[in-house]
Amino acid sequence: MPVHQLDNFFAFIPDGHSVEEKPGIIGRVGPAGMKYRLNGDPDIMGDSFGSELRVCGIHAFILLHSQPHMTANWYDTPLYYDIVFQQDTRREADFLSAMMRRHGPAGKDGSPPWHIIEPACGSGRLVAELAARGHQVHGFDINTRMLDYARERTAGTAAHKRISLWEDHMESFRPRGRRRYHLAHCLVSTFKYVLHESEAVAHLQRAAASLRPGGLYVLGLHLTDYRQDQPLHERWVGRRGPTEVVCNTRTWPARRRQRLERLRTRLRITKDGVTTSQETLWEFRTYNAAQLKSMLAKVDAFECVACHDFTYDPDVQRSLDDSYADIILVLRRRGNPSSQPGRIARKELYYSKT
Repeated sequence: MPVHQLDNFFAFIPDGHSVEEKPGIIGRVGPAGMKYRLNGDPDIMGDSFGSELRVCGIHAFILLHSQPHMTANWYDTPLYYDIVFQQDTRREADFLSAMMRRHGPAGKDGSPPWHIIEPACGSGRLVAELAARGHQVHGFDINTRMLDYARERTAGTAAHKRISLWEDHMESFRPRGRRRYHLAHCLVSTFKYVLHESEAVAHLQRAAASLRPGGLYVLGLHLTDYRQDQPLHERWVGRRGPTEVVCNTRTWPARRRQRLERLRTRLRITKDGVTTSQETLWEFRTYNAAQLKSMLAKVDAFECVACHDFTYDPDVQRSLDDSYADIILVLRRRGNPSSQPGRIARKELYYSKT
């Protein structure tokens, strides 16, 4: 039986074997029993993108796909990226503050306001939030559109004078000025864009060198379950004024030998009744708990003093193991990194849940 390709259509197949016409739906396909290959929006169609569907009724109604679609880097559209992640900004900033009070430099040296650096600062959500709280904040990113957006968001505010942003790379960045930071942070798996072990270690070493003794690097990333043989799907919805952004991210099973996993993000943007969509494809380096511990052991400048998850609850500590996917490491710069080369204390890596 031939398979008919329905590019740029949404298919609506109601429960049961009958089809009811709904407002706004135009056109129809048929006859019954014919198979159709659907190319549509996974937010509406679930995970049926690119899959085959056999129409069960006399016919099925379809909606012409009026959304302009493009393949793009979502980091080139910082407003939409910012809308998706904005809901966690204050909670993340509160968590960072709690980690500094609990684990940061002791005494007067650890008193706020702090000097903070954010590798891969993106749209500047946390840069702006932490600067508004009185801290001196530096950040860098490889994407100039993100940096422009981050600068513009604080232009004309008192916080703007406390911010310095520049273009740089994770594995080779150079901090601005001679002052060492109290805190560095990178919370949303951006670290996994560094695809080679040597470059990941180089990044951590540079982060440690940029911190004063006792300073913290708070690092968040998703751990990989190599037993997972089906794609994983995450969905976020964000709104700001007249703009709504629906983000669907799919992660395919990891390629363990290459230490890589493939991801796809689709954004559906609706503003003033007009909907567009865009798609981004990329790869992440993968880590399970053992691989992460092995890499950390190569950076003697850091000790791991706590593990948390993406709930950002400072009172709930986790083990560095594979029992959960979203991990936040609280790494503290040693006062004398060379005193314990290549070691991370066992008691600091294995926290019990509380």
